Amino acid sequence: MITTLLLHAPHFLLLSRYTFHLTTMSPYTPLPKGCIRLLRLLPPPDDKSRTECQLITYSLLDSRRTHSYEALSYVWGSEESKEPIWVDGNKLSVGGNLYKALSHLRDCFVERILWIDAICINQRDDKEKGHEVQSMAKIYAKASHVIAWLGEAVDNSNSALEVILRAAKGLM
Repeated sequence: MITTLLLHAPHFLLLSRYTFHLTTMSPYTPLPKGCIRLLRLLPPPDDKSRTECQLITYSLLDSRRTHSYEALSYVWGSEESKEPIWVDGNKLSVGGNLYKALSHLRDCFVERILWIDAICINQRDDKEKGHEVQSMAKIYAKASHVIAWLGEAVDNSNSALEVILRAAKGLM
């Protein structure tokens, strides 16, 4: 069972200190002012196919509305556990927790547009990282939804979420 919690922005701000490793050419190009990168998570042909994505440049300059992307908040986890995804044809190693989140979020029919700090920010460019980290509150606030990935369901974790949802709806 999938344990995903959708929350409306701007409830989360997650700063991170880990980096990931590119194993082929970099998919990153410089960002124009007022723009961010978003990750297009492509539908898989089948459950066993590799995770394919594309980076797209997106303008956040219209400050009066939310935008049609989801921001993912999650724990980066161990640097030792890495899994491959493909971004614009480039193999990218991401943390195991992010890999599991992407596996659960990808839909076999519909692409998803996501902002994920570990992928959408060029972790090898300190200047870009500094600028993007300062913009993270705005990035989360402008998202149509914030997804809090709590990890895969274990033991009775689904029961705990059901109690939280009932309490939020005033049913307790």
